Amino acid sequence: MNKIVVNNQMSNITLISLSRFISYFGDGVFFIGVNWFIYNESGSILFLSLFQAISGIPIILSIPFIGVLADRFSRKKLVISADILRCFIIVLLIVCVNFNYYIIPLFIAKVLLSLLETTYFISFSGLVVDSIKKDNLVSFNSTSTIAYQFGYLLGSASAGFIISIVGNVGVLVVDAISFILSAFSIMFVKRIVTTNEYHSIEKKDKIKYFTNIVEGLRIIRLNKVLRSIVIFSIPGPLLISLINLLEPAFISNILKGTATSLGFVDTALGIGTIFGALFIGILKKAKKENIYLWLGYILVSLGFVVFATVPTVLLAIVVNFFIGVFHSGIGIIYNSNIQYRCDKEYIGRITSFKRIIQNILATLILIVFGGIGSLLNYRYLFVILSIMTLLTGLFCYFIFRKKYKL
Repeated sequence: MNKIVVNNQMSNITLISLSRFISYFGDGVFFIGVNWFIYNESGSILFLSLFQAISGIPIILSIPFIGVLADRFSRKKLVISADILRCFIIVLLIVCVNFNYYIIPLFIAKVLLSLLETTYFISFSGLVVDSIKKDNLVSFNSTSTIAYQFGYLLGSASAGFIISIVGNVGVLVVDAISFILSAFSIMFVKRIVTTNEYHSIEKKDKIKYFTNIVEGLRIIRLNKVLRSIVIFSIPGPLLISLINLLEPAFISNILKGTATSLGFVDTALGIGTIFGALFIGILKKAKKENIYLWLGYILVSLGFVVFATVPTVLLAIVVNFFIGVFHSGIGIIYNSNIQYRCDKEYIGRITSFKRIIQNILATLILIVFGGIGSLLNYRYLFVILSIMTLLTGLFCYFIFRKKYKL
């Protein structure tokens, strides 16, 4: 394995963080615009949940192979390719919208974009361990979180304004441009560790996907601490998926808000995430960051139960800010632990296994909550979500604090 010494580690951190900021700005605009459009067109949270869950099955089937690709090919090239292809799909969607034909193309685009997003994130995990030194992982993940959340919150806050000025097409144009600029930033990232194994293994193990998948499973089976961290990292992103599902209906039906209101509530979550990332930096200096392996979930559960009771959009904004603060550290600490404890050769497959379980659960939970949403008051759904999150935090406490002494 050949090593390349990078004189300025900050260059990689800056470029990757800039890429995430740009990409998530487009995602923030796209997410608010499309979700609000679908909910108002259909008037059904079940229809919105089906839209969000529709890509689950093809992603679940493809993730193991994407993980192998991320471990056997250039992760940098995979990340750039995923961004460029996502831009191409958005451009095709713009064409369809201009011809007033968008429902079926939206669902097809959702599946394709989700597949490419999965490729991006699995490859991105490998790119991080290739480009950032282990001692800098927590600091990098905090910086990266601040960057992408700042981009996302700006995009979310801008979505309602963009829609009111240029309509839904403007949302798509912004998203397409963001993917191209994101790919351009990644082009200049340098690996601190390069390996000829990418090319040698690529030649002799081209078709041994299942062998490589089994190797990744073996690593998880043998490393009990890593296995526990991978498993309990999964609920974190699921919580955001459920918030994204419930908030449009909650803001519209319960609080009588608008698309702009939803944008501000979602922006508050992003601002909170930035402050949460800064707080993790403080914990890192005190060497107490692993407390968030369990405390993060407990604090988020308290935020959900309070959110369920808010009477106005303004209070929803305030509470969502604190949910963002509490939730931020979960992803940072779990991802940093996985990147630190996992060998570079297997990071793609480990990440892919995490996303398989995550997507299976997300597909089921989104459909279940979408169905329940037609029967129960949305406030009760947030209470149910709070209880589920609290139980997760308690499990994590006994496993990581009591059993593994982390």
